[in-house]
Amino acid sequence: MSAKKADETAHREDFLVLFRRGLKFTEELLAENEKLRYRLANLENELDGARRGGGDDSTLRELREKVRELEIEKARLLSSYTEVESANRDYQTRYAEIEEEHNNLANLYIASYQLHSTMCFKDVVQVINEIVINLVGVSSFTMYLLDVPSGVLHPIAGEGVDLAHAPRPRLGEGVIGKALAGRQRHVAESLTTAPLAVVPLATADSQVGAIVIDRLLVQKEGFTAVDNELFNLLSVHAATALLAGLLRDQVGDRGAIQAITVAHARSLLG
Repeated sequence: MSAKKADETAHREDFLVLFRRGLKFTEELLAENEKLRYRLANLENELDGARRGGGDDSTLRELREKVRELEIEKARLLSSYTEVESANRDYQTRYAEIEEEHNNLANLYIASYQLHSTMCFKDVVQVINEIVINLVGVSSFTMYLLDVPSGVLHPIAGEGVDLAHAPRPRLGEGVIGKALAGRQRHVAESLTTAPLAVVPLATADSQVGAIVIDRLLVQKEGFTAVDNELFNLLSVHAATALLAGLLRDQVGDRGAIQAITVAHARSLLG
């Protein structure tokens, strides 16, 4: 286990300890409050009995003082209970946030692991598709690969699109071509504007392609912080995995690396 994961686990366990302490304290306050209510009811009955029975003034004063003290104690406990209840709500909210953070980290880890778990170009493309669809929550997108000799981006995979009729932008032209040329992600200001996002796939040395998102799942209201982290991961790691898959499949038994072409990529996808 890495030091970072160990720190996260320790932080989570400490938080759970505090949460359980608060819960136990709340239960104790409720039990104590119930006892006070019982004692208060008994004293009020005694006070009523003393009044009806004509008890002396000192007895009545003593009973009234006890009732007053119990009322004060009850108010204090109720105030403490309110504070603890508020703290518990804060704990629950923070616990939910921590759980979400852990889920997000798990998703990022899974995505990174899957991208580098294969050297087969076709499998890499499939993994990227699954990440975009399942982890980002996309219903329509296109994955483009740059044909280096011509400088044209060609659609090679996607979801909810007709690849045969998808546009073929040139590097440096249009929203897609400019995003890849500048290695800068494009995100639309509105969910009604297409494309919603363009994620350039590039390494420090090579521009590989782009993921163009046109539509999200109906239940998704927009991009989240973890989506941005997934885009960061895809920008470099997906590009590296695609290049590795292409080069590995190209080398084969010949031991020579050829220039990347879309025709070769399509032949690998079958």
